[in-house]
Amino acid sequence: MKQNNTYIAITGDVIHSRNTSESNFYILKEKLLEFNKKINPVVPFSIQAGDEIQGLLNFGNKPLSNIIWFLGKLHPMKIRWGIGMGSLNSSIQQSSSNMRGSAFEYSRKALIYAKKNKQLFAYSSSKNDIEQNNIILKLISGIIDDWNIMAYRRCLLYFNTKTIYKVAESEGVSTEAINKHMNRTKIRLVLDSINYLDETVLGKSTL
Repeated sequence: MKQNNTYIAITGDVIHSRNTSESNFYILKEKLLEFNKKINPVVPFSIQAGDEIQGLLNFGNKPLSNIIWFLGKLHPMKIRWGIGMGSLNSSIQQSSSNMRGSAFEYSRKALIYAKKNKQLFAYSSSKNDIEQNNIILKLISGIIDDWNIMAYRRCLLYFNTKTIYKVAESEGVSTEAINKHMNRTKIRLVLDSINYLDETVLGKSTL
């Protein structure tokens, strides 16, 4: 859904890309294809400028939830993201590399902010809610920066099922073990924060 021709531009930067192997970049390209198929973006996410990723979403396409899913698929590779909300000054194209508009400008500004503050996500737009939302994103970044593949897997299972019983069944462990792990890794806090931002800042939830 769009709101007054508002779009979400997302620019990602592979952290420590010089130390990333060629095989990992091959995996990144494969997972980008899967990512694009899952989220149906306005402009597909693609690798640009060597180690940069960029794509365009409609307003309300749950960007943070989708990014968490993508990071889980790529772990232990880490990517820093700038999320910009704004308009377009050019027509929709197959690649965002030649597109222009405030959405891309804000996305770039957010990525610079994320790098400067050493966080995984940052947000920018013309609204006056940037500072408080970036505080939330900094807290989320600090939590998931320590996650391992198990935490990502259980996070996504809980996101999809909304119950620890299904997570426990899928993982083959007790619900008590899942509950303790989710409390320790703050999975519920992360998902609640992401859902809040996806719904109130970046569009209404489609779930």
